[in-house]
Amino acid sequence: MKAKKPIVPEPKLLILREKHGNRNFLVKDDEDLFRISLSIVRGRQKQGWWYGTTPGAKPSGPGFTDKDVEKLPPALRADATKKLRYHRSEIASWERSAQMFMDITKALDSKDGRLAWQVLQDRRDHEYEGFSLDALRTEYV
Repeated sequence: MKAKKPIVPEPKLLILREKHGNRNFLVKDDEDLFRISLSIVRGRQKQGWWYGTTPGAKPSGPGFTDKDVEKLPPALRADATKKLRYHRSEIASWERSAQMFMDITKALDSKDGRLAWQVLQDRRDHEYEGFSLDALRTEYV
């Protein structure tokens, strides 16, 4: 089996861009990255961020299927089709939230820093959850 290429082959600066300012972490290697990632996910959960809240009950459907819509009079089909599309969108959103909840719970329960890093990457486009992993310089080059 081929060894995985390190995420952090040389020391880097992990900069979290949060609501009230940046938090900076020196990351020397992958082990550091995973330990710090776990700490961030745990800390965000304790502070009451979205982390670790259940997504609630799965949305219930509109009570009809595509086949039912086909049988409707043409005047009613457009509205029924729109309701089905909206429901599918709700389900997809709920499934993403449920998966995120399971990943966060698993990362914290099993102390899986690699999974915690994946959670951070998956949420990096969410408000106040951006980050960068920047090279450190020792000379002006």
